[in-house]
Amino acid sequence: LGGAVVAGGGTSRDAPVAPLDELLSETATRRSVPGAAGELWELKPECADEYDPSFLRLTRVAHEKALERIARFRAKVGPSSSTTQPRPLVGPPPEAHASFQAARRSLLSCDNTKRVLVAALQRDKDDRDLECRGLHLATLIAHAAPGALKTWAEAGTGSGGVTIMGLLLALRDEASATTEYFGASKIYDEGLDWLVRTAADLDAGCADLVAEAKRKNEKSFDVDEDAGVEADALAKKARREDAKKRALAAFAARQASFAASLDLDDDDDDDVVAGGAAPKEE
Repeated sequence: LGGAVVAGGGTSRDAPVAPLDELLSETATRRSVPGAAGELWELKPECADEYDPSFLRLTRVAHEKALERIARFRAKVGPSSSTTQPRPLVGPPPEAHASFQAARRSLLSCDNTKRVLVAALQRDKDDRDLECRGLHLATLIAHAAPGALKTWAEAGTGSGGVTIMGLLLALRDEASATTEYFGASKIYDEGLDWLVRTAADLDAGCADLVAEAKRKNEKSFDVDEDAGVEADALAKKARREDAKKRALAAFAARQASFAASLDLDDDDDDDVVAGGAAPKEE
């Protein structure tokens, strides 16, 4: 490639060139596939936590496939620790220069970012993309600006008493955090649980909201245990069915839009033919 990539970006012709196989072997395992034209490199399960489900350079279809594989990788590796703590949706951002870290903390802790996060978590129920981006932003805040979590139990000006922690708990309780989204709700549900636990560990106000939500849930199921479990299972099934209907409706809408664009192209072609010269008579 004419030089090795250096830390500051770009390439240096004086820098040693690292073999591609050596770089790939750090995160993947070479696997031979009979009949395949080339080699196949498969991601190492221990690297699965570095996957970012909001990475912009991948298409939606690519993310669908990746999330399914990442879920299997995580199952192979097992719990994130001996205490079976949930994993975050994404890992912490890479280390940066000290001055940039300060700027990053400031941006993630400002009131505008808090308002953006509240708006994302208050999304329309059909907008799973926005919901997932909100969880991604909240995870980044927890990693890079944990001090901001101490304001998650506080209602902002003009918010009508809504708190970020309350929205996260509502999201967890309704089990709608990307249910049927990309077919890999476990990754998002685990990330949401990690957010709730992390905030509760850092701030007493968040911990109080978690305890209050737990009391409400226990009170709502203060009936025969078997009946309560059955009712919970039926409620979850109903939510899954509702999510499927919304997903199918969204898919049908995309198909209709695509078909309409094809019809428009056909009309344009007809106009070109109609506006051309008339065929000559022999």
